[in-house]
Amino acid sequence: MEKMESSLATKDWNKQEKLGHPFHEVFHHVEVAEWAFECMKDLSDKLQVYSEEDERIAITYRKDKKGIHYQFGNWLLLGFYGGKDQPVARIPIMVEKLKSLDSEVEYKVEYEFKTDPKVVSVSFSLATLEQVGDEILSLYDQTIDAISQMLSNCKKSTHRHKHNESLGKAVFDPTYRKQLFYLGL
Repeated sequence: MEKMESSLATKDWNKQEKLGHPFHEVFHHVEVAEWAFECMKDLSDKLQVYSEEDERIAITYRKDKKGIHYQFGNWLLLGFYGGKDQPVARIPIMVEKLKSLDSEVEYKVEYEFKTDPKVVSVSFSLATLEQVGDEILSLYDQTIDAISQMLSNCKKSTHRHKHNESLGKAVFDPTYRKQLFYLGL
């Protein structure tokens, strides 16, 4: 990581346009990448995680799915994937809350957790999030509150061994983040 940090200091980031690997595959544009990492930072604040060194989280890159995951304990709480036309976000939502969404909202249930209350992991295109984002984010916030209660005794993520320090640092350090987007992993 030191080698990367020294090369970061000499680069003119305002002239760089193409995102580095894997960010161009996952996010397509720097604005989307920045938004995604701000979402991860907001989630960290909500979970009272203040550093990438907190072992309750694991921020990982999934080569096989061209995705970046934010995991807390054994839960995937936020995932971003490069879609064909646009990125996709994956979040957990309580089933009872999901039923309140307008029937016109397009989403895909990816996984059903065996919990009470019932929670599913749902994927939304960014276009859908732009259209009905406030409604979805409200349901997501309520779900995160419930999950954080379930995981109140969590000490270490089951995925911590896959944690990517560079991605973790980028969540908490906006200057490093911008540089990493262009340099890549």
